[in-house]
Amino acid sequence: KRALITGSYRGTGAGLARVLAREGATVWVHGFEIEPAEEVSRSIREEGHDAHVVAGDIRTDEGALDVASTVGEIDILVNNYGVAEGGSWESPTEDWIDIYQKNVLSGVRLVQALSPGMRSRGWGRTRFVVVLGSS
Repeated sequence: KRALITGSYRGTGAGLARVLAREGATVWVHGFEIEPAEEVSRSIREEGHDAHVVAGDIRTDEGALDVASTVGEIDILVNNYGVAEGGSWESPTEDWIDIYQKNVLSGVRLVQALSPGMRSRGWGRTRFVVVLGSS
């Protein structure tokens, strides 16, 4: 199986990528920048597993489509990317919309791009991970 784990360049996402690789999946380690994602991917390969890197800004339609195009056919999508930015209830609506774009719509974009292939192949899994604080 092939797995894309967003935000897997550190923390919980990196751990999820390692576990899926140890279970036999070919993993795609994602980050906004290539270097941190490459470090995680390299450590997975050093353990003898198959890992690749994809960088891109999944907060935009174009960025999510670029990531989806790069990884191609995926069987497992783990939407781990998110931010723990907090404001207060008095924060401007724009701040809430920005957090929603990051924590929800980034994953929705990838589901929209990758789930048709899963359906056509008759198998696929999508998961959203919610973590409050990870390093």
